[in-house]
Amino acid sequence: MGDITYTLQGVDLTDQRWASTPVRSPIGRRATGVWELNKGTGLLPSLPGFRVTRFEKPGQHGETQAQFAPVAANGLPLVVRFWALGTDPGRPDYQQVGSTTDVRLRMLQENISEFLFRTQIGAAGSKGYLELERRYSPDGDPQTAVGRIVGSSEPEYGADYLWADYTLIFSNPYGTWTGEQVTVTEDITTTSETEIQVPMGTAPVWDAVIAVRVTGEGERLEAGTRFTNDTGVGFEIARWTESWWIYDMASRMASLAGTASFPNWGANLNDAQMVSELGRPQGSALLISPGVAGVGDRVGAVRVTATAPCQVRIRYRPRYF
Repeated sequence: MGDITYTLQGVDLTDQRWASTPVRSPIGRRATGVWELNKGTGLLPSLPGFRVTRFEKPGQHGETQAQFAPVAANGLPLVVRFWALGTDPGRPDYQQVGSTTDVRLRMLQENISEFLFRTQIGAAGSKGYLELERRYSPDGDPQTAVGRIVGSSEPEYGADYLWADYTLIFSNPYGTWTGEQVTVTEDITTTSETEIQVPMGTAPVWDAVIAVRVTGEGERLEAGTRFTNDTGVGFEIARWTESWWIYDMASRMASLAGTASFPNWGANLNDAQMVSELGRPQGSALLISPGVAGVGDRVGAVRVTATAPCQVRIRYRPRYF
């Protein structure tokens, strides 16, 4: 999997200002800047955990154990270490460790203030949303989460104010991370069921947007054209269509999306009657889950049964635990 790196509001949580010429940190090893993410922090659990509830009733007592999903474990601790290094090129202590405890304390306070300003934590507080991005190894695909800083510690200063540790709790409301946007296009040429395979992350996608347009001359998609996942749950089109329509899985809303070669993905979703449920969808009109037998665990399936030849485009962001 490689190393994991984070940026908060575009600011690397391991400062890289001196990456080309690292300097000696207060504990002797090389530093690329004045803060770094402590190793081993900033990891969300990728497997379900367990919650134990103890109870006492008249005549009995005991405990019950319940499994909870990874999405319930959405608190992400980030422990950032700050070094007592000077950052002002106009001072003689630039890139040097402060010579006295007072100077080192001032350096730490200045470096923490710079970090809070650049990441907008101070301005946003607990009410503002911030974007956190993670990568596995430098060349890994970026995965983002938008959430809030819901807790922080006072700086914990090390011996002689040589460093300070600052803990932030980032609340990731969905418990999952999103990858870069993907659009999968499939030309449907038969009225039999067609399986569209879509690349996935490790978590289900509930907020895909599906665009559909009839391609046959003089044809139209009739009510009954359906889209389901591998369990047969999904939706069907409630009325016939000739032009592009887009269907939002999260809101279960639809909209006419133009007659050009490409759909207007930004069309105003204003039709709540166009999406008719199939099976028993929970939350999403079409939940796409990773894992297709014989294909792979990073592939999902959307099954389409159309009443006429058509083009289907599925736009989404892969999700990851």
